[in-house]
Amino acid sequence: MPLLLLLLSLIFTGCHSPKERHTTSVIVEGSARAPLYRFFLPEGWRVIFPDAAADLSDTTQPLCTCLLEDMEGKMITITFHHFPTSNGERRIPPASQLARWRRQFQLEASDFDEQEVAWGGFYGRMIVGEGWRDEPMALQAWSLLLCDEEYARLLGGEGKFSPAISRQMAADVTIKAWGDPLLMEKRRSEVVAIAGSFGLLHPLPPSR
Repeated sequence: MPLLLLLLSLIFTGCHSPKERHTTSVIVEGSARAPLYRFFLPEGWRVIFPDAAADLSDTTQPLCTCLLEDMEGKMITITFHHFPTSNGERRIPPASQLARWRRQFQLEASDFDEQEVAWGGFYGRMIVGEGWRDEPMALQAWSLLLCDEEYARLLGGEGKFSPAISRQMAADVTIKAWGDPLLMEKRRSEVVAIAGSFGLLHPLPPSR
């Protein structure tokens, strides 16, 4: 697809330096309503949190949503979801999540590319493409799992966290950005930086 190599070269160019321009630290609560994650939001974006009465155990409910709108009303939306599991339960394979997004955005084989990713204790897969969702739509999204060692440590009771919070911290995560193709092309580095700055607020210390 056009510009694919350029786009993929951007994937982690800014991921680990979110403060190159002015950003705001955003704290995200998990479905237990305890602070779990943090990411950095560039100027010009706004963040929307669920209503206080919303049931965040409903995994269709985003933990938070980021919006960017230009002067012409074109928009980019980024949603963050997580999917807690218990020890022994099957985790969602990133490839399965990406297949769901391909259907959702009607992506043909020539319309997208995928790549393995890893940062901040998470690993998984990313998809970049342009498809259709009522209108032409660009997509860049990540399906992430906490690394196996940290997942096992959390669910095994390591750390000063309650079992409920440990289960939340071990959750699978998705970050999905979609919007106007031209605006996405223009602001892609910001989308990538937002995703790349995402991580646990209180990760476990390295094992000895």
